[in-house]
Amino acid sequence: MLRKSLVEDSQQSMFPMRVLSIIALCAVLLASCDQASKVEVPQVRGDGSWPVTVKSDGGGYEVTLQPSGGGILWNKHFSLEMNLKSERPLSEDFEVRVDADMPAHRHGMNTKAEVFDQGKFAYVVEGMLFHMKGDWVITVELTEGGVTEKAEFPVLIK
Repeated sequence: MLRKSLVEDSQQSMFPMRVLSIIALCAVLLASCDQASKVEVPQVRGDGSWPVTVKSDGGGYEVTLQPSGGGILWNKHFSLEMNLKSERPLSEDFEVRVDADMPAHRHGMNTKAEVFDQGKFAYVVEGMLFHMKGDWVITVELTEGGVTEKAEFPVLIK
């Protein structure tokens, strides 16, 4: 009986320490979540500011995007009209990929975009869908000769 009460006493005296440890762990986890949510998003452009032209990060291309129909609506499929400008002719191995993600949420679209070449530096992007409201970034990847440049288009969906 004496042994059992000593064990119970020691467990009861450890209870506040366990609670404090759990609280400290929760505080650390919340702080790390707060840091993760502070992903820098470029200046957001609203739906009414189309078309938008952005120079690629390597400076080799100028990309202009325009949603077909003029805007992008939450949880509705949309297409993009895309035009490129380059100071040099594009090579045979030139590739364009388009995707979008929500940097603050660390996820992308639930759909896979397809890019169709229309000739003369014009493309149509099908299969876009912003399934959540918030800050999105459309990324256009331009690959030529093994070198990839990116152009990013921030979009706010309300």
